[in-house]
Amino acid sequence: MGKNLKGKELGKGLYQRKDGRYEARIFVRGTGKTFSIYGTNLQHLKKERNAYLANVSPGIAGYDPRISVSKWYEKWMLIYVVHSVKATTLSNYVNGFERVREYIGYMRLIEVRPTHILDMIKGLEEEGYARTTVI
Repeated sequence: MGKNLKGKELGKGLYQRKDGRYEARIFVRGTGKTFSIYGTNLQHLKKERNAYLANVSPGIAGYDPRISVSKWYEKWMLIYVVHSVKATTLSNYVNGFERVREYIGYMRLIEVRPTHILDMIKGLEEEGYARTTVI
């Protein structure tokens, strides 16, 4: 818990510097790094920190918990996969997701739970897919 220059508690990650400015330290999950936001008004600084934390939820820039699994898959493919894997690997990813799309593709990313994944695996095995194909 940080303190201001008079010794009053400001809250976790907040403190007042000797020059009078306030600092909010933010730890970004997934990167292991921290950075600071500075301001002269404590209330504005808290709002700015909360706005940043709302936009970068689990350490992934642009993360939106309302996005569907299918939309996240498309975004993931464009940003991380298309330019970094061979054509056969890309084809395997596309084919694999096509099998999964009907089970969880419509769900919001934040709603997917382990039980949904287990139900999907069971359903794919009942369709005749080998366990090694499913997993």
